Amino acid sequence: MPIWPEHRFFYPIDWRELSMAIRFGRAQGRCESCGRPHGQMVYHLGDGRWWDAEAGSWRDGWGRRIRVRSGTDILGRASRTRIALAAAHQDHVFKRLKR
Repeated sequence: MPIWPEHRFFYPIDWRELSMAIRFGRAQGRCESCGRPHGQMVYHLGDGRWWDAEAGSWRDGWGRRIRVRSGTDILGRASRTRIALAAAHQDHVFKRLKR
């Protein structure tokens, strides 16, 4: 996600490298909250539940495996979204990675 020019002053000069290190080094290309994989098309139900094709199971918004009742029309309600990871401040305070 690009940084707006008026906010550039708040970011370190090496933000792009830090962001890459966090998203693909530390997080291994997956969301640290829910586990969704970067760049993949993921089926979801719009309420946080999503299909983890790699594991072959549904997951909730926190990445935990869940059971979905087979009687419901899941495929009729499912949408697809391409996942794009972004780095953000979890506690709204910038902390530089130790090198």
